[in-house]
Amino acid sequence: MTNTLTLNTNTLFKQPEYALLRQSMGYSDKKTLPDPRIPEHDIDWTYLLDLAEKHGLSPLLFLFLNEHNQSVPDTILDQLRERYQANALRNRILTTELIEVLKLFNDHEITPLAYKGPSLTLHAYDDLSQRQFGDLDILINEEYVQKASELLKQRYYHRAIPELTTRQEQSFIHTGHEHTFISPDQLIHIDLHWSLSNRRFPFLMATDTLFKRAQNCQWQGSNINHIATQDLLLILCMHANKDLWRKLIWICDIDRIIRKYDNIDWKLLVQQAKYAHCEKMLYIALRFSYDILKTPIPDEILKSASIIAPIKQGEKVLQISMRYYQPVKTYLQCMAIQPYILSTCDTWSDRILYISRSLVTPTECDMMKFNIPPTLHFLYYFTTFVRKISFCTTRFFKRLIFNREQ
Repeated sequence: MTNTLTLNTNTLFKQPEYALLRQSMGYSDKKTLPDPRIPEHDIDWTYLLDLAEKHGLSPLLFLFLNEHNQSVPDTILDQLRERYQANALRNRILTTELIEVLKLFNDHEITPLAYKGPSLTLHAYDDLSQRQFGDLDILINEEYVQKASELLKQRYYHRAIPELTTRQEQSFIHTGHEHTFISPDQLIHIDLHWSLSNRRFPFLMATDTLFKRAQNCQWQGSNINHIATQDLLLILCMHANKDLWRKLIWICDIDRIIRKYDNIDWKLLVQQAKYAHCEKMLYIALRFSYDILKTPIPDEILKSASIIAPIKQGEKVLQISMRYYQPVKTYLQCMAIQPYILSTCDTWSDRILYISRSLVTPTECDMMKFNIPPTLHFLYYFTTFVRKISFCTTRFFKRLIFNREQ
């Protein structure tokens, strides 16, 4: 499909290191993108390894280079092999812990859903060693947050930040979306979610429906309850946009899901995206996956994407992610308002909602500063707004003065 808004992949992947990463992104069961050649240009192998680690592509890069290693230095391949083996071991340890925690929750009548991490790797790649993940994400219903937190503490996990009081905890659950817990040895992080994203984003994905449509995958005889394929695809598209495409592995995830499962109801997927207020995000992600990895996406979906998705804005964000340039933060970005997110909002009301929530939604740190009773919860919005405006204004003028002096 030819379109003037097609992502300029030749420009984005012009560096030989990125061209090689793109080849590895298409690696699957000893199959690659057409014409799997290692670029003939000089490659900065140290830079390539750093890029692969940054974008979560080290395992796929090793598998690809191990299969097509005509010109790869032995030291580089050895380093990648060590990283691959270490990642595989770490992933097995994390998955074992995930199963233990899921069982603990189920035993105490808390229904959990595995989210990203091991469940995504098994669901999309069929092999724990082929993807990097750093923590364990578990989704539960909001009413069980405090109970689940206590169970994790009984396993000697501790919160990443100092504990909130009971009143602060109740207030944060109302506005937040996750708690982070750390194991005693600092090696395992568990993100306990009761919502799929920070409440400042205008997304409307009800967790109740995710639990009703949940699926199971198995690992070494144990069941892992996880988010269903179609829901997962939409969530991956939303998550990658929300986090500004910081990692190229997110494009691989979307591509693998679509290639592996041919029962996706595309019409229903678009309807779900519209209802969840992330239709543009869905189309941008699908265009990225198609233009970069030739993901088999129906023509009618690509046609709609070319009309609705602001692909040029997405290309600019990918350029930032791939370090072609790094813009100076604007005043809005200092207040956690991303221009790119504004461009991907479906409607003007979504943009207004995103801006207003970004200005007033309190964080855990905001909660810690003030111990306000739940009945006066609205005061947190005021204190957060004042803090952000004062902090960002001070920082903005300091930058102006510094630039003048330069």
